[in-house]
Amino acid sequence: MIQCARILSVHKTIFWAAPQSPIQGMPPVALQAAFNRRNQEPLGCTVGDWVEYDTQQAEPFPILRLLPRKNVFWRPGPTHRKQKSLAIAANIDQVIGVVAIEQPPLNLGFMYRLYLRAASMGVPLTLLVNKMDLVSEIPGELNYLKNLGYPLICLSIQKGEEFDSLVSRLQGKTSVLVGLSGAGKSTLIQKVFPHIQTLVATVREGIGKGRHTTTCSTLFTLDESTHIIDTPGLKELGIHDLEEPDWETVFPELKSIEGQCRFSDCSHGSEPGCALNALVSNQYMPQNRFLAYTKLLSEWQEGKSGF
Repeated sequence: MIQCARILSVHKTIFWAAPQSPIQGMPPVALQAAFNRRNQEPLGCTVGDWVEYDTQQAEPFPILRLLPRKNVFWRPGPTHRKQKSLAIAANIDQVIGVVAIEQPPLNLGFMYRLYLRAASMGVPLTLLVNKMDLVSEIPGELNYLKNLGYPLICLSIQKGEEFDSLVSRLQGKTSVLVGLSGAGKSTLIQKVFPHIQTLVATVREGIGKGRHTTTCSTLFTLDESTHIIDTPGLKELGIHDLEEPDWETVFPELKSIEGQCRFSDCSHGSEPGCALNALVSNQYMPQNRFLAYTKLLSEWQEGKSGF
């Protein structure tokens, strides 16, 4: 009999999944990686994917088909591996970028890379600023983003502030939480949603290795329409694999100065008559934001030449 399930966690060639119509209290089922019939390569399933599997065989049940995806959150793969990009979550409605101002210090480059990745998927990103108990105020760059209309939630696990804002933002969506190592992402999830401890225990018991689930992406269902995907802390996030970053969505200042530079092919670097430089000089755009844009543009252009 063919059943449909959603991937909760991936461990080597074993996929733990939740059946589409599970019986109350039913634990995750184990699925076995299958091969594409055309090229005999393993089906590249990831957390959040919907798959069909055959229940007439012994568990782990073989995956028969990967169902069409709405989108995928990719990150460039390690240089020592063949994959140019690795899928860490699929079929999501929004990205929650978890950052801290201190411990670890705010990384503007990483933050803007997250914005570019979310824009390339066509999904919104909410910036979640954690560990607010360690600072007295948020940096000017974040206030600037807030004034531009970008969703921003500042909270503290220690003080229990703004939890309701986060819960409201997650409701009714499949959200992937992404952040640098040490940003407190997994601790935050378990503090805001205490019952996730039980879900973690269930998945770990099914895996049978006592392995902490944040070493890989894991999907948790909070209610019928609300799901969160916790991902391992990242050390870095590249953008060189993006076909064409949506610069104007992440940096709307580019649209506001369209056609105003002296030269039509202005790269917004050191050219005379650059309208973007004028915004910075007149303090309409933070210097750090301008520098982040030029650095990312250069990084992407250099990466595309050898990608």
